[in-house]
Amino acid sequence: FNVSSPTTHHPTSVFVSPLVSQGRSQQDMKAVVLDPTGKPIEAKLIPDGKGGYKVDFMPTIPGDYTTRVYDNKGKLLSEVPIHVSPDNLPLVGATQGKKPQDLRAAVFDPTLR
Repeated sequence: FNVSSPTTHHPTSVFVSPLVSQGRSQQDMKAVVLDPTGKPIEAKLIPDGKGGYKVDFMPTIPGDYTTRVYDNKGKLLSEVPIHVSPDNLPLVGATQGKKPQDLRAAVFDPTLR
């Protein structure tokens, strides 16, 4: 498996090595991604053209995700934890011309942990 540094609201791919897939076809495997609350989210298993696969998904909240790949009999082939950081979009317009001491921010943990 290989993964870059994902952030929320950006497509994320986890690459599945040919060593994990061991010649299995796409129909012989299933990908499951669990969000930080343990809830399964939509994921697609896609051939990478090099004998491996990638698992594509869209993280919506920051935290620790888990990507699992199973064979068609339910046997776990691989499990990879992935940390997703918040998307740090710059605030444009509302903060222009403001002094830092005049700005306020509310911070919360979306996983409620």
